[in-house]
Amino acid sequence: MSEAPFPAADPPPGVAIEARDVHKVYRLDGVEVSALRGVTLRVDEGEYVAITGPSGSGKSTLMHLFGCLDRPSSGTLLVGGRSISEMGDAQLARLRNNEIGFVFQSFQLLPRTSAVDNVALPLVYRGVGRSERRRRATAALEAVNLSHRLRHRPTQMSGGEQQRVAIAVALANSPRVLLADEPTGELDSATAASVFGALQTANAELGATVLVVTHDPAVSSMVRRVIAIRDGRTSTETLRRDAADGSGALEHAVEYAVLDRAGRLQLPREMTETLGMRDRVRLEAEPDHIGVWPDQPQRAGATDSDGGAA
Repeated sequence: MSEAPFPAADPPPGVAIEARDVHKVYRLDGVEVSALRGVTLRVDEGEYVAITGPSGSGKSTLMHLFGCLDRPSSGTLLVGGRSISEMGDAQLARLRNNEIGFVFQSFQLLPRTSAVDNVALPLVYRGVGRSERRRRATAALEAVNLSHRLRHRPTQMSGGEQQRVAIAVALANSPRVLLADEPTGELDSATAASVFGALQTANAELGATVLVVTHDPAVSSMVRRVIAIRDGRTSTETLRRDAADGSGALEHAVEYAVLDRAGRLQLPREMTETLGMRDRVRLEAEPDHIGVWPDQPQRAGATDSDGGAA
């Protein structure tokens, strides 16, 4: 029996992805491994967001869930207002096919096929006619500044050009969400900048919501919002605003700790280590903030300014 259409979606206006206390547990040889431990976050339509964190923090697992390649073990994950836990395999496949584009570190291109044919190929499986496939593929390559490489094969291109072709493949079907997993992991800094530029084009000019998993520290200066994942939870967010001179550059980065639905707060490790905070901390409620201090006697002559505020 064929599956029913997508479950009815009634998302808040402008919400692309929303996670509510999402957990993901893998069972390997009878051992449970918790990859995600209660992630709560929201990504609005049209945002360009970077997700960072050390290896094993859970960021790639989160990206797989956002791409409907897996389901959460518990919690609620909404993609376009639809709970992916309530959808069958065929429904998830249609959602991926119609609304999500993927960019991987390894490019995933056919080496003996031209750039334009690589971009057009996935559209065959979506039932797009030949002339329309060629039009979309050409437009996607032009959007990432590769109009001069339409007939070239991947083996005739640099690593950065191949990654931009991969971005064009993801853009050809006009996805609402573009997910990029370590897209610059094997590229030098100059080439990586061109790839991030292509992703910015996808966001600013084509309207796609873009999420990038990356280890690249340079990304923090190129996106408005950076979400840090640590120990399977969202730990901090860094927001950047436009420069006051109207140049369009981003400046004035502000880092925020994330308060989850259970009231848990992860403080940045570099801050807690500097102040000797571990195991437990002392809290004091003030009229406009909560003071946080190490669980140790104050040094002689020290004042409350030695602590921190949350």
